[in-house]
Amino acid sequence: MRQQRQLLLTAVALYGIAGGPASGAIADQGISFLHLPVRTGTRHIRAPGLSRRAFSPVNFTKSADYYTVLLSIGTPPQKISVELDTGSADIWVNPICANAGPLPGSTEECEAAGIYDPSAAVPVQSSSTVTGQSLVGFGPFAGDAVLNYYHDVVSLGDLTVASQLFGIASDSHNETYGRLGLGPHPVYGFNDSLFLSSVAKQGSISSRAFSLYFQPVDDATDGSLLLGGIDRGKFQGALQKLPIIPASEAPINNTWANWVRLDDLSVYLPPLPTATSYKLPQNLPSGGGTGAIIDSGSPAIGLPSNVTAAIYEQLGVQSTTSSDGFPLNKVDCGMRGADGFFNFGFGGTEIGVPVREVVLDGAALGFASGECYLTVYANDVPVLGSPFLRAAYAVFDWDNQNIHLARSANCGTDIVAIGSGPDAVGSPSGNCTPSPKRKIQAERRYGF
Repeated sequence: MRQQRQLLLTAVALYGIAGGPASGAIADQGISFLHLPVRTGTRHIRAPGLSRRAFSPVNFTKSADYYTVLLSIGTPPQKISVELDTGSADIWVNPICANAGPLPGSTEECEAAGIYDPSAAVPVQSSSTVTGQSLVGFGPFAGDAVLNYYHDVVSLGDLTVASQLFGIASDSHNETYGRLGLGPHPVYGFNDSLFLSSVAKQGSISSRAFSLYFQPVDDATDGSLLLGGIDRGKFQGALQKLPIIPASEAPINNTWANWVRLDDLSVYLPPLPTATSYKLPQNLPSGGGTGAIIDSGSPAIGLPSNVTAAIYEQLGVQSTTSSDGFPLNKVDCGMRGADGFFNFGFGGTEIGVPVREVVLDGAALGFASGECYLTVYANDVPVLGSPFLRAAYAVFDWDNQNIHLARSANCGTDIVAIGSGPDAVGSPSGNCTPSPKRKIQAERRYGF
């Protein structure tokens, strides 16, 4: 989530110079949904201090699982891996690989992702036209990029948009991959220049909606991005519809994001018989409740400081400091095999994030072997990053400004297209059922 001081810079670049919202459109390609594999790997950068979507200092080392998709830009197509990001709006490519990060392998991984060369593209209408320059910052101690904006052909799988707005980095730091932004613009919301809007406008999908499945850390299969579709083989129970909190009511005033209302939080840790509940601050101006951002581009979970302090005590976290002076949250590596859960409540749905999903092996971060670190950090507003999305199946409905959640699972593939209208997503139930072991764990952690 970008810092507020940077939002107007982006708005001026995209709208003030271009003369209005830009969008790409071609003839209907006859695609009712697009199913794309989502790859995972381990970040090779260490950027403590602030997370790139933080609104306050955090105790977190930015090195965790990321999720990428392969897109193509230009004619002939140039293939580039980009990070899938529901916490930002732009497509952008070409991070400066020499500045990708301080740990070994950062530059090589960045280079392997691919580079877009505008000079190698055959010109098409509005192709390679600079429409402005903007600072796209993600926090002073994490990644940042300076972007020039262009139009060109952008393709995902079998789907092509003839003239899509995207950014090319002229400078960046601590960014290994570019981004496929699938979040609202922080100032203009769900506007017509965004990629999902372009795809729906040309008739390839029936409405501006997509779903995400991120595989657990112990699952070697790919995750998936479905534009215009839902996979009933990737969740259990019914989808819970949550309204996206509008910018006028958001905890960060007048800022659009994938905000939803989080009703309760608890942590279950054996051998305790039931979960321990934590009181969340009420940060919504109307009706109470706690606004939280669902952000696939964040590799961690951010929670208010009073909550994290209590959780650190429950989990036995030791606060330490890195050699360069930044705080770290050291935890017993036995937590990587623990049966505990973080339980997030949304109306009638509880999403249980296994504790092992938020405990990182320190050796992968460049620290001593046998050290582990908790990727739950203090933040002014809750940020539910990729560890949360490994436990939740999420459907993002832009047209109706809702997010639908269910507990994720994997019992095959059963894809249905999302229609249009106020009930486009509906209330489909997943095909999966919890295993006997998971059922017992659920009874314990939820106090059934």
